[in-house]
Amino acid sequence: MIRNVRLGHGLFDLIRQERLAKKVAAAAEKKKSLEQQRNQWQAARDSSSDADSDTGCDLDEDLAKDEDLEK
Repeated sequence: MIRNVRLGHGLFDLIRQERLAKKVAAAAEKKKSLEQQRNQWQAARDSSSDADSDTGCDLDEDLAKDEDLEK
């Protein structure tokens, strides 16, 4: 009976080691994939200064309207 328990414990250790190895391999693959995506060439985006100035004016107008409503 003790022999069977020892054999069973070894089986659980093997299963745990296999699961751990799969997790490590999956994490390494994901890290590699993310790094490849980060290193890929990306097209230039529109300048953000134009977009920021447009949204800034809208916010100023909204704040002015809110202040008028409070009065």
